[in-house]
Order: sequence, then C-alpha cells, then structure tokens
Amino acid sequence: MFILISLLLLGVLGVVILFNYSTKGENRENGFIRTFSGTKAILENSIRLMEDKYDFVGLQDKSILLYRLEKPYEIIEIEYDLKKIKYRTLRIPTHIGDFKGVNTVRSYQDAFFLLNGKNGMAYKTGENSKKNIARLDSNSFYHADLINSNSFLFMSSKYYQGINRRIVGKVNWKGTNRIDFMPEKQIDGIFSTDGQVKYDKPSNVIVYMFYFRGVFMCLDTNLKTIYQAKTIDTVKYARLTTTTTKLFYGKDTIQKTSTLGRPLLVNRRFCIFKEHIYIHSYLRADNESPDEFGKSGTIDIYDLKTGKYLQSFHLPRVGNHKLSQFRIYKDKLVGLYGSQLAVFVIKYKN
Repeated sequence: MFILISLLLLGVLGVVILFNYSTKGENRENGFIRTFSGTKAILENSIRLMEDKYDFVGLQDKSILLYRLEKPYEIIEIEYDLKKIKYRTLRIPTHIGDFKGVNTVRSYQDAFFLLNGKNGMAYKTGENSKKNIARLDSNSFYHADLINSNSFLFMSSKYYQGINRRIVGKVNWKGTNRIDFMPEKQIDGIFSTDGQVKYDKPSNVIVYMFYFRGVFMCLDTNLKTIYQAKTIDTVKYARLTTTTTKLFYGKDTIQKTSTLGRPLLVNRRFCIFKEHIYIHSYLRADNESPDEFGKSGTIDIYDLKTGKYLQSFHLPRVGNHKLSQFRIYKDKLVGLYGSQLAVFVIKYKN
C-alpha cells in the first residue's frame, strides 16, 4: 500500500510539473466566444512577499490571511491597503519536520485548522479543546478543505475495479463517517479526473472543477451531485495520452500510469463568492487576441445555483508573473503572483 500511494503521489506531482509547462491555447482557434460586458479588474496595490510559496487561509472583512507552504504554522495577516502586516505562529504540538508535503490551513470561528496531507493528519489551535490532533485518513491526501470544525474534505485515491481512481473524501474529526465521491473517469481513473474541490459556506455546497475537461460539478455536503455544468469552452473530453508500466515487487505487481506529452489544460483554478463561481481558464476564445490573452488571465463567471455561464473579464499580470492563486471578497480580488501579492478592485457591469 505504501508503494502504491507513493507511486500515485509521484504521478500527481508529474501532472503538477506539466501544469508549469503547459502551453495556453494562445495561437489556436478553440471554437467558442466569450462575453465581455465591461467588467474590469483594476490593480490597487501590490507588495513583494519574502518568498513565492504562500497560499490563502482566506479573506476577511478587513484583512487577508496567508500561510507559508513550507511552514504552514506561520500565518501572515495583511490589510487590504497592504500597509499593515501582522505575523503569528500557530501553536501546533508536533515536530516541524512533520509538515513537509501538501498542507492546507483554514480558519473557522476562533480556531485555525492545519490539514497535513502527507500524514493524513489534522491539527487545530485556538479553541478550548484538549484534543487538538486527529488522524483524518490512513493514506496521504491533498486539496483539503474545511466544512466546519467536525467535517473535512480532501482528495485522495483508492483501488477500484482493478484500477486506481481519484476520489473526494469527507470525514469527521475522528476520521470516521466516511463518504466518497468518485469523479467520472474518461481515459483513466487518475489524470483525466484530476481537479480541485472547494466548499462554499454561505450556499453550503461543494464544487469540483476538472483540470483537463471543461466541466465542473456542484455537490451537496453528502457528496451527492446537484448538477454538472459545462464551461464556456468546447472541451468535453480530456485530451491526454497515458501509458501504463508494470512494476514487480516480490509477489506483488503494481501498475504505474503516467502521461505522455503535454495534456491540454482547460481550467487551472477557481474560487467561489456570493453565488458565483470564478474560473481561471487556460483556453483562448476566438474573440480574444493572442496578445491580450497572453498578457492577462481570463476569469469566467458562472452562476453557482445553476452552473450557467454569465460573463468574463481579464485579470492583468503583475510584473512578469503569472497568477498562481486568487480569492474574491466583495469587490476585491486578491491574487498571488509568485512572490507578489496584489489587490484588485472589480468594477462589475452586467
């Protein structure tokens, strides 16, 4: 089992590396048209962080919360004008070395939760609780999220009907009451089903977005499908090629699946705010010039209740950096561009 999980994580790492080298659809006609209604993202402020390995805890009324990927117990709180910065260290009762690997940090009420994918563990601090360490899963996981203090989401894999399948799992603090959602496979059970999962508290729904096909799904908190929606592009089927290699370990035979060449990356990342889904697309529409598309990120907006496409807008690059993460809160869009943190104001037009 350890070998199987290790090979899976290596395969996932291979996809992440391919993301960094995937060519955006800048010089091809992709067969679809976007609606640009005049909505614009206007840069207000930007600052350079100490390094480029940060991610979002979340956005609050007056501040932005970030954590360091390599030291996730180190939290940065920055006001939206980017002038006042506070640093804090979470009191996590474990050795620093335990936090190598994939980590997620979320806040809930007065507590912080650190979800450590490498060890399948959850840590919480800030609540009056004697038990602040729990094992969520016996296997490694990634793309974790928090529903509440006793409900967690993560992505992992399991062996199903003779092949490895990607899954979204939901567990409680004790790692029990397990519910799994298995994205529909196309070419294989791992790469063609790869994506991101996020929970939206105001609407109490979960969204799963596929990387390599233009599809996202809305789920309830029992991981039952509410609807499946098609994104504005024309890609319904993942365009990637896989190869399988048999590896022999004593009496055991392990099948390792990897991709050949560069898969077509359709949608890279997304966030949810105020009944809208904002998806960062990697495909150029026929009414976008290659120059315009290459110098900015394209954000497509969808209705969270129905999955219907609404409109799009361009998000400018900051310096020479590409967008690596973003969140939206009210009229603010906050983006991470390598070591740059940028705050935009969104001027909406219907």
